[in-house]
Amino acid sequence: MITTIAFHAERSGAGVTGEFECLALAPAEPGTGPGRGQFTENAMYVAGKVTGASVQGDTATLTGVADITGLAQGQTYLSRLWCTRVDRGLPQC
Repeated sequence: MITTIAFHAERSGAGVTGEFECLALAPAEPGTGPGRGQFTENAMYVAGKVTGASVQGDTATLTGVADITGLAQGQTYLSRLWCTRVDRGLPQC
């Protein structure tokens, strides 16, 4: 699975605003073989709003609410809470 994460967050008055996206791609063909290395199927997509953030040293923790599509046989989950930590430029789950 290949996962791409993008986010933007900024202070706005006393709060934090921004966006968060995560796209996970998986091979279209199960098992082994030449098609196994082609990551073309949307396994999961997360689109959310950043509503909170904290920074300690080189680590930022972002929180918010997101819609998740594709997880659990293509179902969509709306308004799910999420949290991610970014450490020295590298997102960690």
